[in-house]
Amino acid sequence: MTQTANNYGKVLYNLGISREIVEETKRIFSLTTELPKVLDSPVVTLKEKERLIDVIFPEEIRNFLKVLCDYGSVNQIADIFIAYESCVDAKSGTLRATLYYVTPPTDSQLAQIKKYLVR
Repeated sequence: MTQTANNYGKVLYNLGISREIVEETKRIFSLTTELPKVLDSPVVTLKEKERLIDVIFPEEIRNFLKVLCDYGSVNQIADIFIAYESCVDAKSGTLRATLYYVTPPTDSQLAQIKKYLVR
């Protein structure tokens, strides 16, 4: 993840855009791989990109997406969302963990792992 994506993620968080709006925006981007390509394409005019944003995305996040288009940063949208989530987690005191295993843990082992992580 680039520093630019981190910075945009922090800006998105600091704008106070609700998590629901960010999740909806993520969902819209996940519907097609073509959307980020169009919004990042130098062939598509900025005016056309802005019209597309106005039609597709929730009003609260449109200006943010237009800035990403202005600066050619739409290609970093996935990392921007990850950085946003990191800001949300930091504010709420949430730590994320990934469990790697050779064989799936038993229910008892999983309960012990969760208990350990919650401390």
